Amino acid sequence: MKKGGQVAIWVIIAVFLVAAIAGGVYLWSISKKLTVGDECIVKEDCLPVSCCNAADCIAKENAPDCTNAASCGSPAVECSCERGRCVKK
Repeated sequence: MKKGGQVAIWVIIAVFLVAAIAGGVYLWSISKKLTVGDECIVKEDCLPVSCCNAADCIAKENAPDCTNAASCGSPAVECSCERGRCVKK
């Protein structure tokens, strides 16, 4: 095999490796992507998504201000932080 052929093979291998690494990083980033508003570290970072009868939980910086909300009569939603996402318990 001539030197030019060896260089071509190494270039193809290098391109393949770069593409494989880039694809792996892309797939990893997709799997780690969080829904906007769901980011948390501890359960105190999460609050119900609405003031009354909440169906889900959201990060407290995106939650509504319920300080003046009327009593709903239903039990309060309990939120938790699981794997960086706010979830309803």
